[in-house]
Amino acid sequence: MPILWLLRWARGTVHFAVSGGFPERFLNLCRKKGIALWDTQLRGGVLYARVRASDYKTLRSPAKESGMRIRAFRQSGLPFLLLRQRKHAGILVGLAIFVLLIATLSSRVWILTVAGNDATESRIILETLAEQGVRLGARSKTLDIDRLREDTLLELPQLDWIALNRRGSRLEVLVREHAPDPRTPEPTAPADIVAAAEGQLLELRVWAGTPAVPNGSAVQAGDVLIKGETRDGAAVRARGYVVAQTQRRLVTTPVQQLEGKRRHALKKQYALHIFGLRVPLYFRALPEGTESLQLLYVNHTALPLGLETRALPSEETEVRTLSPEQAKLLALADMHAQAAALLVGKEIRGVEATATDDELALTYTLLENIAAVQ
Repeated sequence: MPILWLLRWARGTVHFAVSGGFPERFLNLCRKKGIALWDTQLRGGVLYARVRASDYKTLRSPAKESGMRIRAFRQSGLPFLLLRQRKHAGILVGLAIFVLLIATLSSRVWILTVAGNDATESRIILETLAEQGVRLGARSKTLDIDRLREDTLLELPQLDWIALNRRGSRLEVLVREHAPDPRTPEPTAPADIVAAAEGQLLELRVWAGTPAVPNGSAVQAGDVLIKGETRDGAAVRARGYVVAQTQRRLVTTPVQQLEGKRRHALKKQYALHIFGLRVPLYFRALPEGTESLQLLYVNHTALPLGLETRALPSEETEVRTLSPEQAKLLALADMHAQAAALLVGKEIRGVEATATDDELALTYTLLENIAAVQ
């Protein structure tokens, strides 16, 4: 049995042999004196057996009374191992400390992982758990999983479900967020369709409601194009498609002086994070600054080892003067960005550009859908 073998190994075992005399009398005397023997074998008139190291000296009396000679030929177990290694006591002490550290560290949480989240950042989930005592170095057995689950769901209502699974020194946090309802109901309240911009109507398609203006009419922004009622006077939600020719003007002004702020770090400080313990590598902390923690990752898993960097930022205002050519190029780039946003979903029929020392302008003639529900 493994447990019996381990106990015998811890106490130490002596392998011995007795010869001559009467082996049966020797065994009876050992049993009478309460000396436990095992693995006894009789080969060629010699009795081989094992005994606890502490009982070996007591075998001399039964051996003498039975007329036998006793001889130990092997010693095994922890006491003899320590005796042989007494010159290397440091190795044994280090081994004992190592086993103690492993036993202590394995009962704590050193790796935290979050899975199943999409809209909610892992940082927010971990910070919420940290407020409840779940952090690196926390004792696994002291964590009340049911209470943590309930409190976290109360703090983060965007979560439908959360589970915390303990796997040795790893704590896995599995979450499920609210799933949006894919069936978005269409609005049904009665409404008109009005012009979103000034222009000339080219095409008016009515799917629900009554047309309010004929094709070819000039309309202003806000004019009713399709009334939210049927020919019988019943209120409905107007639906339709209105294509009009419009004009859009983009204007930008070249700027020859740019003002901005340049930010740089004057001083940095570092600290080590080792199994939840923060070890600063400085004597005096900075009064303020930004902190960042870079953890060590192995196979996409964050280990409880990292380097914290704390920087004291400084900002200074910088003014840069541009040449006229640079100012115009910057203005063109700004106008290009405006046009990219303006022209989405529209057809360009014409464009007119004007430029002066103080202004750059583009006038677009467009075909676009100007229908807007009101």
